[in-house]
Amino acid sequence: MWSSHQENCTTSPRRRLDGALQGYHRAFRVARKSANPACHTDVNMAKQKKPMAAPVCLVEHCRATRPHTDDPRVRELHRRYTETDNLIGWVRQSLIQIHDSMVDDYNHGRLFAWTTQIRHVEELYYRTLYVVFLIPQEQVPHWLSGEPPNSINRMYKDVNEKIS
Repeated sequence: MWSSHQENCTTSPRRRLDGALQGYHRAFRVARKSANPACHTDVNMAKQKKPMAAPVCLVEHCRATRPHTDDPRVRELHRRYTETDNLIGWVRQSLIQIHDSMVDDYNHGRLFAWTTQIRHVEELYYRTLYVVFLIPQEQVPHWLSGEPPNSINRMYKDVNEKIS
């Protein structure tokens, strides 16, 4: 049967009855938190987290283990596009290419492809506003990397609240 330590950890007679009916496997489960802190010493020891290393990225909840600029692709994107004039020029060229692609899709009856291109225009617009006006320069490599968290929903919200 159950030891007195385990009986003190249970919260109700019903739980003890369920445990007895279902076999001894309940005796080996972790007891719920109760008023007796001695019941939870093993649980607390198991839940202790390792100390966190200094973050390599300033974006909250980013799990990067090394700086984003260590990736040659991100480094090159950052080098080319961090100047506002360069970024605006590249965005302009991208929008022209998306426009041409949309016209071609429409002319050839590819309406689903045409519809999906609308999202590209909108996302590019919001990402550009977000990078140029709202985030600090130190966070730009994170947003260029595409690493999570990199949600368009967050950008929509911030752009609509702070710019519109």
